[in-house]
Order: sequence, then structure tokens, then C-alpha cells
Amino acid sequence: MRAFRLAVSLIRVPRLFASLFLIPLTLGLLVVAAQLLATVMFIKASSMNTQTVGEHLDSWKTSHGYIRKLLFGTRELLPQVRVCRWVIVEKDGKRYEEPPSSECAPKSLDVAIIDPHPEVLDTVPYEALFNGNTERIHICRACHPHIVIHNVAGELRTDTSSVWGMLLLQLVRINDTMGQHYIEVAKDKDRIQGLLGGVYFSAFGFRKSLAAQGMNLQVAAVLNIASLVVISLWLALKAHRKVLDYFARNGALLPMVAATGKHSFYSAIWILTLLRVGAFLLAAIPATIIVFAQMLEDQPTTSFFEGERIFPYLWIIVIALSFALATLIASIADLKQRHSFLSFFYLYAPMLLCFSGALIWGVTFLVDSEFVGYFRNITAALPVIGMAPMIISPLFQPSLWVLVVHALLTTVLILLFLKRNARWFAAHLEEL
Repeated sequence: MRAFRLAVSLIRVPRLFASLFLIPLTLGLLVVAAQLLATVMFIKASSMNTQTVGEHLDSWKTSHGYIRKLLFGTRELLPQVRVCRWVIVEKDGKRYEEPPSSECAPKSLDVAIIDPHPEVLDTVPYEALFNGNTERIHICRACHPHIVIHNVAGELRTDTSSVWGMLLLQLVRINDTMGQHYIEVAKDKDRIQGLLGGVYFSAFGFRKSLAAQGMNLQVAAVLNIASLVVISLWLALKAHRKVLDYFARNGALLPMVAATGKHSFYSAIWILTLLRVGAFLLAAIPATIIVFAQMLEDQPTTSFFEGERIFPYLWIIVIALSFALATLIASIADLKQRHSFLSFFYLYAPMLLCFSGALIWGVTFLVDSEFVGYFRNITAALPVIGMAPMIISPLFQPSLWVLVVHALLTTVLILLFLKRNARWFAAHLEEL
């Protein structure tokens, strides 16, 4: 109770509140928002069947209509593009380049092709590309509308000098011909899907086969949830260091610990950490749930977290414990920052163990045997070493005993490291 009262008192310090809560939570939520936006865009782009491709093409046509309305005042395709080959004229003994007629007077939203041999340049491909999306194509040596295509020593380059030019180029990136190709590819994919049915990957030691159809959404969900845990524990690790630095810089760390007690002060640090992480999750989790609920409505055939109802809750507990252990180990680096080798070891050891475990676990898929399945499960059940397999376990779903053993062993190590950290903090306070 004394530690909790101390944590509440520390929150009331304005500068500490800003550095602990306001700024990092804002940055964390911005990262989550960007991540969810990227996930939605990725899922929509990777959903490729005849229906979804048709919907994408319709949305592209609609957006192109808005762009043409913004640029030219109409949503309809423009009339046949006019090709204007500029001519050389002599005036007052000087040579000038000018449009061939008044209908070819250049405008900013025209397209220019600067070529060393304009008189023999084949414009048919460019007419097909820009037809309906611009009024004129100028073949010249020195004209400069917003879009200029250069041919320098046989190498093509397109320069735009305005946002309007970029919008015009966007109109020609997706056309009806490309749309038909997309539809044909989607039809062929549907045909293959109809011949093969659902494609699943099975391996020894797992209760669930990995479905290739809808896997993108499942992988995105797993990575987003794991990302929330990573950000939460990053906030936790930084909070642990910030409180120590705040009082150490002001020379108030030793008096504060002497007045409140070593164990109370160190417990208050972890209470602040939990409050910071809790505030982040209260804001991030509802947004994540809403986004994925909407995507699951659009793809009703996608199965996720099938099997025992306890599995998703146990999985979230396991990855939270696993990352918490990694954070605790890394927090020792903060306490031992004056011991360079030890600080470096504790900071990067969790990542090295996690990477090694993921590599060993992944290599086991090259061998198809029941023994390898048991070895794979044992690897996943080990703390820190099994972090990567635990993160993606909803895709394969190992036996529940793997998650339970991983959670129990991780909890034991967390308690040991908490006790070790508290003892070290109390014995080496002057080194912080």
C-alpha cells in the first residue's frame, strides 16, 4: 500500500507525468494507428478473386473520375489526345521552337516528350497511354508543362513539377487494359482454387492445420496483437529507466529511497510501469478489435482461434509473460549500466536467445517425423527461446501443455529476476 501511494505521488509530478505518460503514449498510439492502416491496406490489396478485383477496379474508376473532375472539371474521359510536334522557325535571324498551330498552345496539364529526334519519334504508345487523361502531347526540345518525359542517351525519365502533375500520372497507372488482365488473373486463381479446394499445411505436434486461404488476415492479426505486447513492454522498459534517471539527475534518488524504503520505492517504479502500460492498452485494444471485427465481417469464411475457447486467452497470457521476462532481463542492463559487458549481455541476450530458438524451431519443419514434432514442442515450451513459436502459435496451435509449461516456467523466472533485481537495486543504489 505504501508503494502504491508513492506511485500516485510520483504521477502528480508534472515533468515526470509528461515524460512517463503523455509523450510516449501519444507516440505509441500513433504507431498503432499507422500499423492498423497498413494492415487494412495490405489485406485489401492481397484479397484477389474475381469479386474483389472487380470491386478494386470500380473503386479505381471512381477515384479516377474524382481526379479528372479536380484537374479538368469533368469526370468523363477527355476527347482524343492531340499530338503536337513543335517546329523550328526563324525570326530576326534567330531560331525559335514553337507549337505548330493555335490548337497546340501549351497548358500546364499537358504532357511533353523531350527527345533528341522529335521528328521521327513514335508517339503511338504515348497516345494509348495518355488518351482520355490529358488534352495534348507535345513533342519538343524545350517546352515545360507539369509533366516532362526526357529521353537522355536512350534512358527515359519523367519529371513532374507539381502535385497536379502527380495526380495526372496516377490516372494512367491503372487503365482498362490492365484491369482486364487483373480480372483474367483472378479468374484463373478462382479456377485453380476450385480444382484444389482448401489448401492446408499439417505437421507433427500441432492440433490445427494451417489454412492457406485467409492466412493473410490471420498472420496480420497475430502480428498486430504481438506488436501491442512489444510496444507495451517497450513502454515498461523505458519507464523503469526514466524514473531512475529522473531522480538520479536531480540528486534526489538516495534521499527518496532513504525516506520511503528501498523495497517500497522499487515496487512503486513497477506500479508506475503497469499504469503506463495499462493506459496504452485501454486505448489501443478497442481500436484493434474494431478494425479486425470489420475485416472478419468482410471475410466470413476466415477461421481464427479455432479449438478450445481457452486458447486465445492462454495465448495472450503466454506472450505477455514471455515478453515481460525479456523486459525484466533487459532491465538488468539499466541497473548495471556501469558494468559495460554485463549491461550489453543482459540487453541483447533475450534477442539472441529468441532468434536462436526461432531458427532451431523453423529448421525442424525440414524433417517430417513424430520425434521432431516433440522436439519442436519442447523448444516452444522453453522461456525466451520459445518466444517466436509462441507468437505465431494461433496459426498452428500446439498442444495446450506447451503453452501451460511455457507460462509456468516463464512465471518462475519472472519471480526470480524480480527478486534478483530488487536485491541488486538495494545493494548497489549508489551505482545508478
